[in-house]
Amino acid sequence: MLQRSRGSQVRAIEPTMPKPNTADGQIQVLMVDDDEDDYLLTLDLFGSIAGAPFGLEWVATYPAALEAIRRREYAVYLIDYRLGELTGIDLLREAHDLGCDAPMIILTGWANPDVDRDALEAGAADFLDKSNLNSDRLERSLRYSLDRAESLRKLEQEIASKDQFVASVSHELRTPLTAVLGFAELLREELATGVPAETLEMVDLVARQAQYAANIVSDLLVTAAPTKVVVNPAPLDLRRLVEEAVADLGLAGVAVNGPELAAYADTDRVMQIIRNLLTNAVRYGGNHIDIGLNVDGDLAAIEVSDDGAGVHDGEDGNIFDAYHSEGTTGAQPGAMGLGLTVSRTLARLMGGDLEYERSSGRTVFRLTLPGSAEAADSDRSE
Repeated sequence: MLQRSRGSQVRAIEPTMPKPNTADGQIQVLMVDDDEDDYLLTLDLFGSIAGAPFGLEWVATYPAALEAIRRREYAVYLIDYRLGELTGIDLLREAHDLGCDAPMIILTGWANPDVDRDALEAGAADFLDKSNLNSDRLERSLRYSLDRAESLRKLEQEIASKDQFVASVSHELRTPLTAVLGFAELLREELATGVPAETLEMVDLVARQAQYAANIVSDLLVTAAPTKVVVNPAPLDLRRLVEEAVADLGLAGVAVNGPELAAYADTDRVMQIIRNLLTNAVRYGGNHIDIGLNVDGDLAAIEVSDDGAGVHDGEDGNIFDAYHSEGTTGAQPGAMGLGLTVSRTLARLMGGDLEYERSSGRTVFRLTLPGSAEAADSDRSE
């Protein structure tokens, strides 16, 4: 065990005192530990770090630590695992809930793989055993934790910049695509008779491809800014929407089975989900696609199933991840891997859900939505 140096000075702090960086540019570190001796031993280790780039402050209680975290006054936190009735992992989780992105290192008096795993799963930057801690291990852990945190911040900034770019481009594309789709549909209606069948087929192709591109733009907008997505729920006829989607996609031979089915959701967003599920089934599924409608308590359910091979073993947990793709089938080109992600996001925003299962040799995607305004209100209250 580390020995306490003579002449060490104790300097505990109140929650209103410290600042992130001292006048000489030190990196401020907060230690959270209810054992004063452990603080003093750690203070000695900090004094042994070459160049003394770090400044150490100390709080002894969970509430004082939480208050310091709220003020965002430290670059790194050293948190003891034992903090009275609560643990350092509890504090770490609360810190993350508060949006604190500073690295947090869990300290413990004994090596414990279970605690180590729990700490890292909760988001700890590192896990250190105080019984064999020295200045070199401490400095390395602090520097690595800071480097990883900075890399993560830069990555998040790049992702935010990418999402902003995608959203901007998608908005720019939406207007001309809407015009192309509208004129193509108008032209199709005007040329319904009196022109060669080949001409009508070409107009249909233009309309479908424009709709396909518009669907991609809609998915990109949801992916780039999910928190800005607005849903406007209202009573709707699910069977009619499904039949429209089947017709729009030109899926001859795909039957819609089940009763007339009412739901309380956003018509445009539900249509977006249905198109994504049908496109996914055509792209990756088998030759036989079935659509079933049914009632599940106060929920309305749509099941889109196919006789394809399904996802690879171990991949079912990733199927709703953005940009995840299971490859291609036949001559169908690979997609961006956004349809299922977007569809689940939209379903949950409307008080429903989207689930995947493999049943009796078939791939099944089950969309559930509130069957009424009362059901939607009940879901929000829960």
